[in-house]
Amino acid sequence: MIRDWIRRLLFVAGRVPRYVAVGERDPQQRVRVTLEGLDAPLDVTRNHVVAAVRPLTVAIAMTLPPATHAGMFQHRPLRLRFAPLRDPGTTLGTVDLRHEDAIVVDGAALQLFRPSGSADRSMPPGARAVFRWHQAWAERRRRRPSSLEMEPADLAAFQVLYVCPRPVVLVTVRHGPAGNMFPMDLVGPTAGPYFLMALRNTSPSVRLMRESRRMALADVPLESAAAAIKLGAHHQQESIDWSALPFATDPSPAHGLPVLRGALRVRDVEVREAREVGSHTLFVTNVIHDERRRDGLQLFHMSGPYHRYLALQGIDPPRPVA
Repeated sequence: MIRDWIRRLLFVAGRVPRYVAVGERDPQQRVRVTLEGLDAPLDVTRNHVVAAVRPLTVAIAMTLPPATHAGMFQHRPLRLRFAPLRDPGTTLGTVDLRHEDAIVVDGAALQLFRPSGSADRSMPPGARAVFRWHQAWAERRRRRPSSLEMEPADLAAFQVLYVCPRPVVLVTVRHGPAGNMFPMDLVGPTAGPYFLMALRNTSPSVRLMRESRRMALADVPLESAAAAIKLGAHHQQESIDWSALPFATDPSPAHGLPVLRGALRVRDVEVREAREVGSHTLFVTNVIHDERRRDGLQLFHMSGPYHRYLALQGIDPPRPVA
């Protein structure tokens, strides 16, 4: 009996993917994220971005005077709480935070936090434990010299962070004769004037972004998801053959950089600060032009366990067509 139960758990947990591509409208309306531990809970649903994966680091813009940050954060147990937007009393997951550092740009402070613990409540405890073991095993098995193996505790916290669906954008950058276009999901706005983007240090495009200091971001419509995902191979290249793109492009309004024709939204950004944060370079950018071109479902990534949680409730988010 116990052996059959374990076999069923392994079967279920092994079939749950780490992440799932879905279609949502931006901003997503499924999950609310609050920062708890301050005087009052702070809604950071659209004000927290993964800044690095090794070690896992989260950036949050704070409006308090920078001189008070470090001491205040070190003496308060802070955590991110994830809850359904329409059922705020239900906790889908939590990530405990430890203050690590701050980046100050033009007087605005971006606080960097490391997870010190996490809990994913979108799966039953037994299945959750097996899923975590299975994903940690898969992480080690797929390790390559160029890959970033996450620590098991960071991997578990990263999974909880993706309970909140994360939008995918296509980034275009050019500098001199070199140029690239590739998908990113470690991106997002802040409560201040800045839009954040985190790219692995080993990506050749980091140099292009640092030196050009100009990028264009295109929100990917769900119907273009398969083509956009394939451009993930561009992360290993510094320059691409623009004529080989699987879709037509238009120039972005401000920078004139090629962006996906049919994009839901196009933003031209300028880099204000580029800072190495562990495994990734965090780009702090200003949006200098923002153009919503049409309505529709955008490509998002969400946690596999949370996707299964929705399915068990009879909710089936739209998926991209291969």
